[in-house]
Amino acid sequence: MGLKFTQERVIPIVFGVIFINFAFITWFIVGYIYLPAIIAIWILLVIGIMLVMDSLLLSHVKGINRYLSILGFFVAVYLAVVISGNYLPAYRTDELVTNTYAAYLFIHGKDPYINAYMSTEYQFYNYPSFLLTPLLKGGSVNYLIYPGLSVLIFVPTVLLDVRSYTVLVFFNVISMLVIYYYYGKKDFLEHLPLVLIVLLLNVEFFFYSFTGDDDIVWITFLGLSYVFRKNPYLSGLFFGLSLSFKQIGVVILPFYLYFLFRENDRSVRYILYFFVSSAATFFLVNLPFILMDPYQWLIHVLSVANQPIIGAGIGFSILSFAGFLNIPAILFAIYMILALLALLVIYLTYYDRMKYTFFVFPMIVFLFNYRTLENYIIYWFYTIFLILPDLFEEYRNMSFKPPHFPGLKGFIKRARLTFASQRRVAWVLVGAIVVTGGVASIGYEYTHDLNLHSVNIVSVSNASDPLWVNGNITELTVNITYLPTSGPSTTPMNFRILTDTGSTLGNLNGKLWYSPRNVLKYGNNSINLYPRSYMDFLPSGSSFVLEAYYGNITSFSSTYRFYMNQTFPFQNPSMIYPTYSPPSIFPGWTYNTNLALSKEKYSYVPNGVNLSLGFANSTFAGMKYSSLSTAINFSYLADNNLSLQYRISIWNKSSFNYSLSNSTNVSRFIGAEITFNNGAETFRDGFSNVSSFQRFNSTSLLVTGSFLTLNFSYIRSILSSYPWNYNGGKLTLTVGCTDLSARIGVSFYDLSLIDGNGKVLGVF
Repeated sequence: MGLKFTQERVIPIVFGVIFINFAFITWFIVGYIYLPAIIAIWILLVIGIMLVMDSLLLSHVKGINRYLSILGFFVAVYLAVVISGNYLPAYRTDELVTNTYAAYLFIHGKDPYINAYMSTEYQFYNYPSFLLTPLLKGGSVNYLIYPGLSVLIFVPTVLLDVRSYTVLVFFNVISMLVIYYYYGKKDFLEHLPLVLIVLLLNVEFFFYSFTGDDDIVWITFLGLSYVFRKNPYLSGLFFGLSLSFKQIGVVILPFYLYFLFRENDRSVRYILYFFVSSAATFFLVNLPFILMDPYQWLIHVLSVANQPIIGAGIGFSILSFAGFLNIPAILFAIYMILALLALLVIYLTYYDRMKYTFFVFPMIVFLFNYRTLENYIIYWFYTIFLILPDLFEEYRNMSFKPPHFPGLKGFIKRARLTFASQRRVAWVLVGAIVVTGGVASIGYEYTHDLNLHSVNIVSVSNASDPLWVNGNITELTVNITYLPTSGPSTTPMNFRILTDTGSTLGNLNGKLWYSPRNVLKYGNNSINLYPRSYMDFLPSGSSFVLEAYYGNITSFSSTYRFYMNQTFPFQNPSMIYPTYSPPSIFPGWTYNTNLALSKEKYSYVPNGVNLSLGFANSTFAGMKYSSLSTAINFSYLADNNLSLQYRISIWNKSSFNYSLSNSTNVSRFIGAEITFNNGAETFRDGFSNVSSFQRFNSTSLLVTGSFLTLNFSYIRSILSSYPWNYNGGKLTLTVGCTDLSARIGVSFYDLSLIDGNGKVLGVF
């Protein structure tokens, strides 16, 4: 009775609350302009309210809350697509960029498994460098390592010019339909709402697709293989498709084969049909790429097992890549294999009790991987949800209470009996363990050479912030020795910082820093280090460890903590390090616009940014603007006789060639604004190629000219006639107008903050 009440009353209320909250969150993002999204929000609100109301009725229509929950789920998916399409970057992972660009090359008749063709992928999509996967010897992964389906599946998005994650969202929907189909087939639908709630609350599983994580594809195919496992050809086809997209599913293969073998009355013929179907599917999907260049295809697909990339993630390898223990990376591949073999022995021994546990085993195996990322773990929950109807059926048919697991002696005895009856399996496992042990010994000997300790970080010092970004450290000095026992007298060296500030970790690869002179000479070296991107800034007060690495050579510093208490009068005045994400498109700068749902509002140019105006909505009255702003200490800048110089370049200048004010306000403007008292007082320095003039009143001043220089002392002398107090100063670079027909792009670039002696401030 309690379970029925939970299913029919409590769970629908939970769904209703989730849908109503999601509707409001979406509305805060979408606003008032985009009508289709607003209508979807209304539908989701109505569904949420109906679910709550239906749960409180003493008598209600049976099953209606289930259908409302499913409908609300797909409306929420639609809203998520709308949000991502208008507010998220097109690509959030380098993997999605690689697959999409590979599809682009394939369409144009080029082999994406040729590294030379793939070398320009990130420039082609303007993908930020701080999101790339670093290699142990420098550079980043910019080549294809996944099988052919990872390319072919994105061909439609390239041809239709739509965002690649639409394919991933499609598979999210398909994955839910697979669960719905299988639960219906197994008469298990009454538990579906609870599963959907868990998936909705599991943000990583569903919404990772919008950030570019593509693992939903292979796990959906693996789920289909399980659902249709009674048909060896169909099940094998889906398993082959899973492996054709990404090789992760191979980890489950030995367990899955044994499960299918036992479930189909120990039929060797079934396993043969399944294996042939899987292999044929994998071969046919990859055939176009094999025909292009079989050697390049093979070495790239196999390279997934031994990529020379830095360690990251939450696995046991933290002991190695964070410097706690000296464990070569290759050994973690060995540990993965040994863990898999040990789990296989346990699974074969206790199959009768562990029949449905095999989809959990990859979670354990991947904890030993050198890069244990979140997606290697969380997606296996999908297959676990698929197993629940079968587990329930087995539980319902049990006529006895299963005994407890025996102790170690009992396990050894049971394992001996198991392998005595399955000698072939036993010999295969023994052979695998012997081969694995041999490879481990060779690999350890190969990596653990004498030069492993040739680099030693002696000290880290001189923390400073030459970029002028409050609260961050953007320069360090490291004293490091290079004393090889043999080999070259110089070596390249890469650096990264591991911190204790998890919330500001940002990139799972750590904070990557570099030296303009990245080659160590024999003996002692004192070099300055700088962050590679804004994501690599070191927050003031963070405990951190610095790692120097190149290939198998690595060294870790002691733990340090530096504090920066200086407050700068101007944030990042030279606009160094674009962030590629609004609203803070440069550290210390904020982007603002009132162009609702407008795309391409800004774009990056060398040493600056382009701000654009274009009006799709002709009823929009008033000043339209696109701007970039930062807080400043105006009095400090004026007292120290500092000046800001910048350059502009105007696209479509004929429609917008000078700043202009009318009798009441500014009607057309390109240039810089300095505001005080929350915008109540405004000084504008605008560009004009036809005239120079000044317009004044008690709270607003406009100066125009062709030379774009802000001398803060001079500006204060102009403003001295007015009772302005200069509190809450803000500098804004902006383009704006009231003319609905104007279309313009303005690039602000080469910004320089200069002192009275001509020295440029806020740069390295």
